Amino acid sequence: MGDRHLRQGFLGQDSKQTIAGARAVIIGLCGGGSPIAQQLAHIGIETFDIFDHDKADAGNTNRMVGLTAHDAEKEAPKVDV
Repeated sequence: MGDRHLRQGFLGQDSKQTIAGARAVIIGLCGGGSPIAQQLAHIGIETFDIFDHDKADAGNTNRMVGLTAHDAEKEAPKVDV
């Protein structure tokens, strides 16, 4: 991890390694789960277990990070978006 993670120093001297070695589990990837996944990735989490049995649709486009109109149209599985 580069200098962009310096602000995590408040977690201790080994915070970079701790965060990089953490595993996040997220259940549900629309209005709550996708922004949480994005923010965890921004702080340096590298490993995710994500679960959502649903497929994306047009009603999700304003709530799901990364969802495109094309993904919604083809009803892509949310875990693939």
